[in-house]
Amino acid sequence: MKKRDFKYNSVMLVDTDEIDTFIDERLIKGYSFAENVCVHTCAKSALETLKKISSTGGNIPKEKIPKYLFIDLNIPVSDGLEFWEEYESLPECLKNEIEIVMLTSALKPNDFGKWKRYARINKYVQKPLSEKILLQL
Repeated sequence: MKKRDFKYNSVMLVDTDEIDTFIDERLIKGYSFAENVCVHTCAKSALETLKKISSTGGNIPKEKIPKYLFIDLNIPVSDGLEFWEEYESLPECLKNEIEIVMLTSALKPNDFGKWKRYARINKYVQKPLSEKILLQL
């Protein structure tokens, strides 16, 4: 059996909606976007995983770092902004390797106002993911 060629080694998916996560994970693997999908249903566990990856100091193995972090716009922590406050405290060598894609079920311009200050958010996309979106990344 021939090994599939994946575009990326790993991505992280953070969303509380189990149906969306199920669909997104299948699409990511099915279209050979990433071989490994680290799924989290809460922001806290995603942050813990990222902190664990960064705990190796400056010797973070590239294959351990998710190329993309797909995250729901309305993630509950206490509020989603807390996630970004903690995310910003992660080491630059980790953050510089990760592209952030914000997932949302409603694309209203006023939904994005509070997120504009986070320059690391690379893209906003409608949930669930699609082949077209993955091909654009």
